[in-house]
Amino acid sequence: MQRLVALFVAAVATQQGHPLRKSDLIRLLSGTTFSQDEIAGMVRRTCLSFAPSARDRADFTSLGASAAVLREIDACGRKATSSPATPRPATPRPATPLPVTPHPATPLPVTPPPATPRPSATRTGFVAGTSQHGIVGTKLPLPLLFQALDEQGLAVRAQLVTFTARNARVDPPQAFTDTGGRARVEVTLGTEAHAAVVTAVVGVVSKSVSFTPAAGPPAELLVLCRGERAEDRLALPVDSPTVLLVTARDAFGNGLTISGGLRAATGDRHILRVRDVRTDTAAVTVTLDPAGSGSTALQLQWQGVRLNFTATVAPGAARRGC
Repeated sequence: MQRLVALFVAAVATQQGHPLRKSDLIRLLSGTTFSQDEIAGMVRRTCLSFAPSARDRADFTSLGASAAVLREIDACGRKATSSPATPRPATPRPATPLPVTPHPATPLPVTPPPATPRPSATRTGFVAGTSQHGIVGTKLPLPLLFQALDEQGLAVRAQLVTFTARNARVDPPQAFTDTGGRARVEVTLGTEAHAAVVTAVVGVVSKSVSFTPAAGPPAELLVLCRGERAEDRLALPVDSPTVLLVTARDAFGNGLTISGGLRAATGDRHILRVRDVRTDTAAVTVTLDPAGSGSTALQLQWQGVRLNFTATVAPGAARRGC
């Protein structure tokens, strides 16, 4: 403000040639716009409209008037006391536009943003796709649908949901809720035929859903003969029957229950015969009766999976293991 006043005083004094009033001189000395030499020049050109007293001179000195300014003030004071000031005709000069200081923009009132709704632990969770069934290593037919709602039951949108899984894979691992507060995730079951758990976390709310994948189709048959696993050869005694314990598992090693339909056949009934195939709760037993010494083929088959052995029946064959 002082700068604008000083500029205005200087412009008026310069353009019109009017003597400076006491108030004008005080404004010029109080501001920082003009140097002392420039103020002295203004006083010399326009002079003063008043005769400065000793008190005035002391005030000007306290305002920082230099020796040059005081000399010009004294000179003008002497002129004012000797003869009345006769205003000189002003020499027309082109108008100098006053500098314009832009006013700072008035800040708009700040409206605090609305509070972000928080998901409710009781209203937020999985809302669709939780009743599906699948086989190990396969993708569930439908995505899981997760929804975030606040305490009033309103959708919480644009919230980051993180999905993790145990004995399963999720895609994508993160998603933002849509305008309905929903986020979808695809699930591929793991390779183990036990609980697969998918967990969603939004804010401080964590919700989980579980599935129990079924074992896959049979991939291999396993045979135990007298407590030991038999690979491709059997050594059977000629004077007593042999009982084989047969189980199955899928490609991931998950055990399967053989509920029935296992077939067993030998290549030569004069050497080895199949007496009985019996289904138990945990496995199937195949009882073999020796008919004579020699070697023959033995084949086991269940749901398209075959297991072939070369069975040798001989006196003195080991009675422990096959």
